[in-house]
Amino acid sequence: MGLFDWIDDWRDSRKRDAAVRDKELTEYRYSSGGDMCGGSHRDDIRRVSDTKAKRTIADRTWHYQDMTVTEYLLDIGVLREIEAVFRKYSMQRWHRKKFTDIFVDDGASYGYHFRFGREEVWFSSQIYPDKYGDKLQELRDVVKRYMEAAERLPGLVRPETEDDEEYRGETTEGEITFEVFEYGNNLLEYRLGNGTEEPVRWKGNCALYREGAEEPIIFQEDELDQEVSPSYRSEEAIRLPKELEAGEYRLEAGGYTCRFTIQ
Repeated sequence: MGLFDWIDDWRDSRKRDAAVRDKELTEYRYSSGGDMCGGSHRDDIRRVSDTKAKRTIADRTWHYQDMTVTEYLLDIGVLREIEAVFRKYSMQRWHRKKFTDIFVDDGASYGYHFRFGREEVWFSSQIYPDKYGDKLQELRDVVKRYMEAAERLPGLVRPETEDDEEYRGETTEGEITFEVFEYGNNLLEYRLGNGTEEPVRWKGNCALYREGAEEPIIFQEDELDQEVSPSYRSEEAIRLPKELEAGEYRLEAGGYTCRFTIQ
């Protein structure tokens, strides 16, 4: 590294120090992905009230799988202790840092993301040398300890398949399918699969009902027509006003209906 590069890094480090000084950690995220199988992992902990934080874990093993999402409610202390580790090792100075020159072909990368209101610190690497890895382990130890008293939140019940490696989003020959495939952080994701030989047109209007209720939990209007080509899938999402309670639900969109369970 040349002198001018070192000076630029030093200036950036000072700016980052000032940006997060005296600010409270509001979100922490650990993620991994990029391996040869296309697996992915997201582990997000964010503040939801003065006393609670929500942990959302989303996993898949293969590229073509849908994410399996589980959520928990934790004491807000988990973010305070994560912040204490962050400040103990001045991790704001690791922002966008290059930790090693080693490259692992088809290997996954492991990222850490810290949000302090509008300010962010993040870094990622395939390999963390021990002097960094040991410090990052302390973050995981904090989360593990708080999980002992965590409350599991209701989540989407996924349909069973004969093979976990199956591409759950494949179209069904000769059929039009409509399903909810992911739910987490109050975001409900759904898709229309066109297994026919003709294009399908549908509107994005959608309404979510709890079974047995006449009034929708939410109605989202979209006058834009959409066309789903043969052997293709269209995926959409709707942001919910609150977490869904355990129960049976019905989603209607563009003239199609599907039912799903939150448990």
